[in-house]
Amino acid sequence: MDITPYKLPDDAFWSSDDRGSDRLATELLGRYEGLLMDAPSRVFIDQRSTLPVAVYQLGKIRDLSALQFRSSGLVAVMDAASNRLLVASGRSFQKDDDPLPRRKPKPESLPEGNMSSVESLELREVLKLPWKTGTLHLSAILRGQVSNRVKVDLCQSPACFVDPEVVKFLEAKRARQQAPSVSPRPGKVLPTYRRQADSLPIPGQPGLELAPARVTETAGDQPWLLRGSFLLKPTPEEWVKPGWKDPNFYVELTEAAPVAVVTIWLLLVGANDGVPHVIALRVPCWNRSAAGCTGQFSLDLRAVDMAPRKAQTYFVYGFSGDNMTGPLPSALVAAR
Repeated sequence: MDITPYKLPDDAFWSSDDRGSDRLATELLGRYEGLLMDAPSRVFIDQRSTLPVAVYQLGKIRDLSALQFRSSGLVAVMDAASNRLLVASGRSFQKDDDPLPRRKPKPESLPEGNMSSVESLELREVLKLPWKTGTLHLSAILRGQVSNRVKVDLCQSPACFVDPEVVKFLEAKRARQQAPSVSPRPGKVLPTYRRQADSLPIPGQPGLELAPARVTETAGDQPWLLRGSFLLKPTPEEWVKPGWKDPNFYVELTEAAPVAVVTIWLLLVGANDGVPHVIALRVPCWNRSAAGCTGQFSLDLRAVDMAPRKAQTYFVYGFSGDNMTGPLPSALVAAR
């Protein structure tokens, strides 16, 4: 949802942490259900030391009482420049003033109608954000619900001197760094980073596509299949330079080296327990274009170290640079 008509002025995020009377929380009550996020569009890092944001949860009283962002939600932050994903739980922003858990009211005891809940969060401290210039893309997530995506530019104020030679030096240093190793390691069948008969088509526009298996049984050797394809713009560090060698890639490296190895982040969120599982894939690209590079892959999530094992439905999200996809439901089912 486009929140532009309701967006707070940037300075308002530092002037008050009481968001209860925001237009976004009041005017959309009864007209919208789900999560929304608001944040300053631009933060002068030489003048500010925090990154405050607001997360709004709107919906039916009984629904919000049963599942609240503050206790079960997540904040996902993508640093586009470094292609790094940071995730924090809504609970990690709360002060533990009351050691006793609150009792949830019975749904039948609650009135009909709608309500809004607003959380003011300070991201820098909890997420340990590097306080440097760059672009962040923020999302609030609650199981299978995801907010609008918010772009925040961290920059120097006009009063701050920026040395162009230092900028050129740092850019050149990044450009010399070698691409990472491919991960997970290619196998004889899976993972594979080559086009297969059932591979997802390459997106026509820059972006990321994922297709996880809808239901997978935990017993036996059935793979928990995840297929993906992409058209992405690698960071300077992700382009392959002369001399690139990867011992993990000996199985498939029978031709020329890939042109780049991009990082694709997977976030799997349990539909029952809400536990997040973050997985970093380092995926080779074989074709270069003006828009970046392309690739396709298939892998077995059951063979990935950081993937969950618990039988339940998971909501799968994918991130890379300024691209995001999901939620995509995928269930692990225990044998009976």
